[in-house]
Amino acid sequence: MSFCDIACFNTYSYYRDMEEVNSGKKLKPNRATCFHCAACGRLIYEAVECIMHDNACPPWLWYAATPTMEDFLDAWEETTSSRTLRIEEWETVDKIARANPLISGTDLAVITLNYLGL
Repeated sequence: MSFCDIACFNTYSYYRDMEEVNSGKKLKPNRATCFHCAACGRLIYEAVECIMHDNACPPWLWYAATPTMEDFLDAWEETTSSRTLRIEEWETVDKIARANPLISGTDLAVITLNYLGL
């Protein structure tokens, strides 16, 4: 996992058991893919030819941010009783997140659920 700085690492560690982290080594970027911060989702390394985003890496990726994703899934599960999304639901939440950068995961779930009428 990659992080912007120590503040983002501290945020991530609040959401995850740090015994899962095996090493504090600095990652060498894979030249074929971009890296987004695991805590805030900001782009921290843009590949010259990204194989994931066809050379248009987003500046923020909501589902790369562990706090946003965890809060989203918790709120989603509270309403739907499932942490699984159908492809149509995933496409809708992704569209809403792209239109509302840096929205909290809980708010993203509420807006998406309202939009889908759930």
